[in-house]
Amino acid sequence: MLFTNPVVLDDPKDFIESYAAIRTDMAPEAFGFMVRAFLEYERTQGVDTLIVREEVPILIISGNFVYPEIIRRTNSSAGYFPVLGFKAAQSKIFANNPPGSVTIKRAVFVLTQVEYNLYAYYNIVHGFLDPSSIRLDQPDFTNIVNGIGVFGAYTENTLVYDLKPGIW
Repeated sequence: MLFTNPVVLDDPKDFIESYAAIRTDMAPEAFGFMVRAFLEYERTQGVDTLIVREEVPILIISGNFVYPEIIRRTNSSAGYFPVLGFKAAQSKIFANNPPGSVTIKRAVFVLTQVEYNLYAYYNIVHGFLDPSSIRLDQPDFTNIVNGIGVFGAYTENTLVYDLKPGIW
């Protein structure tokens, strides 16, 4: 994976309408993929320091957050995250923790690649690609002979980008 434009997170106030772009290097066996972004922060709790992640939405519609889902691989498989999504995650972090207890440290990007069997299972379980369809049956998918279940594979790659102190 490659973070193609880190400047948008180095100085977010100047790039509020921009997107953080992640270019992926996909395995030949990958049929579907998903790129997720997180703000990783340290939360002090008494004498302990915990490392916690907050997922960054890819879209905000009327105050509702939309997060990535597994999609079919394309020739230009990439992930795009609005700076406003990072700001929304930041606001959520500060709203859900006591003042002064958190320090945002880094952006973490996670690429999940799935092969055909898991991709097919995911799409059956999560419904049809047609948003107007209503599913009334239970998913019935198996690739195990004389059995029930799914046998498949996935892999995850992680890219960590340290954020400048005091910016977030």
